[in-house]
Amino acid sequence: MKKKILLSAVICAILLIAPLIGVMYEGRLVSYFLQLPPRTEFVIHEGFSALFFFVIIGLACIILIPFIYRIIKSQRKYIPEKIDLRRFPLWGWSGVVLLFAGWFVAWTRFEWASDIQIFTFTPLWLGYIILINAFTFMRTGSCLITHSSKYLLFLFLFSAVFWWYYEYLNQFTNNWYYVGLDQLSDLNYFIYATIPFSTVLPAVISTWLFLRTFPKLSLGVEKYSPFKIAGKNNFWWFVLILSTLALSATFICPQYLFPFMWLSPMLIIASVISISGGKTIINDIEDGNWKDLYLLAVAALCCGFFWEMWNYYSLIRWEYSIPFVHRYLIFEMPVLGYLGYLPFGIQCGIIGIFTSRLTKTSVVYTSVIN
Repeated sequence: MKKKILLSAVICAILLIAPLIGVMYEGRLVSYFLQLPPRTEFVIHEGFSALFFFVIIGLACIILIPFIYRIIKSQRKYIPEKIDLRRFPLWGWSGVVLLFAGWFVAWTRFEWASDIQIFTFTPLWLGYIILINAFTFMRTGSCLITHSSKYLLFLFLFSAVFWWYYEYLNQFTNNWYYVGLDQLSDLNYFIYATIPFSTVLPAVISTWLFLRTFPKLSLGVEKYSPFKIAGKNNFWWFVLILSTLALSATFICPQYLFPFMWLSPMLIIASVISISGGKTIINDIEDGNWKDLYLLAVAALCCGFFWEMWNYYSLIRWEYSIPFVHRYLIFEMPVLGYLGYLPFGIQCGIIGIFTSRLTKTSVVYTSVIN
């Protein structure tokens, strides 16, 4: 247990200090970025760049098309097994009520609801979490709510800290900002934000476990190209140094390096754990198992769609200001911004599994095929 706590402390220190190195390099006041709670304002970034836009599309295609092709090609060999669906659990209806009640209040402007519209994000996502677990239970007879409830509670706790860290990072890049919260004091803002932030990890992890119940979604990538690493320790040290430097440089060149706020934390955590002799979900690819990395990315993309959709007509919402790619919006998010959800999903998986090990709580790995 002491080793896990020490490991957590090392990871936290690197993640917190790395961005400040760029601040000190630029001669700016570090104290500005240590304000509690972190807040960001609208900042005008560089305008749209077709070159940057198509370069990002090209890189995404190079990475994603082989996986998509592999999955599509493998569908012909799949022989579906009959699944005995269970009845929709009674407790699942509470999720339906919460979700649609929160959605109704969030998107309407009735005077009687004006005092509670600031709080609609939380019931919406509590409803989603309950509902997605109910669907998982229907397909497998198990889910986080019924078989890993203690772990689920820890996910809520860790999620609040997890997303506050991204609010901290956003001070360096100013890629999103909140509308309608200026009237709140720092204390009220912290309380208001912490509660909905606590739903992020439970939503992504629950969606991931639900997607695992559909074998066709990841067919072919559970046994794909193994990523063999020669000299693993040296490799992970290299990854740690490179990703830390990239995160440090986000303040120096935020217009160009803002994608690393989604990539570097994931690689820093994975490399520190690997150097210490542990394993993360990324290590599965050494044996050619890309299934859970792929499904975590898809899970975050699914959640991202609902995050952006429910945010769009809400009274209290976030908006974006992203350099070079801020065009072709789907809700408030530029279309290429959705690519950020892919590594974010893997990050959620790493944190989710680390939460299980740190708290010694079990995770029910749902699947219709063992």
